[in-house]
Amino acid sequence: MTNSRDGFVWWRRSVKGSVKNLLAGLLLLACVSSVHSATAQATFSVATIRPSAEAVKFEHDGKTEILANGLHMQDVLLTTCIKWAYGVQDTQIAGPALLQSTRYDIVARVDKPVGVDEMKPMLRALLVKRFKLSFHHENKELRSYAMVVAKGGHKMHVAAGDRKSSRQNTANSTIAKSMTMGEFADFLSGPVQRPVVD
Repeated sequence: MTNSRDGFVWWRRSVKGSVKNLLAGLLLLACVSSVHSATAQATFSVATIRPSAEAVKFEHDGKTEILANGLHMQDVLLTTCIKWAYGVQDTQIAGPALLQSTRYDIVARVDKPVGVDEMKPMLRALLVKRFKLSFHHENKELRSYAMVVAKGGHKMHVAAGDRKSSRQNTANSTIAKSMTMGEFADFLSGPVQRPVVD
């Protein structure tokens, strides 16, 4: 199936691959009571997890902010946390109903500033510790969409300067600024309910 809009062609295909190229499933099991690691892993200095106090309007995945002193997630599902921590899309996650049953507000602090790549393993460790989740990867064949440039070229503009990536939903549109196409593909995978590959 193909569809052209804003200089991009969408086409659906059946694919095989690994988690690294966003074409495999991440199977999640919530049946482990304790997890031991042979190597020391960086963790948040303190973290609070509470049921969501307020919904984030027009956002299925709530709101995630990377701050100088840590991570702030508002009105998020466990699947939202997993997607951010592992760099996967909705359709690549399988597991128990608890992943979609409760929304949380998470505030996790760090003792010193760390980058996003360092913070993601810290969130993985938090999910294991607080929710007793265990993860493993498996290859899985999935139908997906690929985002490719149309013959006439795209109509987007390169973001100016080092602006922070942001996206805001409204009742009938999405405004994205300074996003990579990979980030935009990850967002689109939610509404279309299939993996989207850049």
